[in-house]
Amino acid sequence: MMFKFANSSNYELDIVCVSDPALEDVDQKTKDKYLETTDLTLFAKNKGMTIFRIRALSHSDREQAEIRAGAFQRTELGRILNWQQPSDELDKAKWFDKLPDDEKEAYHLYNQYLQRVCEEMVKQSLVSIDGVEAGLDQINLIRPDSLRSQVFSELILHIRRISLLDLDQKKT
Repeated sequence: MMFKFANSSNYELDIVCVSDPALEDVDQKTKDKYLETTDLTLFAKNKGMTIFRIRALSHSDREQAEIRAGAFQRTELGRILNWQQPSDELDKAKWFDKLPDDEKEAYHLYNQYLQRVCEEMVKQSLVSIDGVEAGLDQINLIRPDSLRSQVFSELILHIRRISLLDLDQKKT
């Protein structure tokens, strides 16, 4: 297999978030399929879904998001700890509890940096919500907080996907 490179950041895509209450009656298998394909026809029978329009981000756009988030001030110790953390939740909790306070702080600061990177990516990518120009401020108004967090995570998933794939893959 050869490398494929994204050749345009001018691509925009309409998406929905599977956490949308309008999709609560949709089975998980269909939602999973949508997350893999972004095929809106999977939800053709559902009404009232919120439609988000996002724009692909170029490598330069993503790099600028990292810089605005504090890439030059981020903690390298936190980055390494983040990379070394166990994947199992219980193991991760035990691992974290054993860290010295300075390493816990570095880990926390790095995760705050990652959150800021994601926020910057949403700021740059989100074009509209239901056809109305929108930004991160509108996402932050979603309640309850647990739903806002899910929407935010799904937006990041879709933004990364369309930003990193070549045009043919973006359209499938």
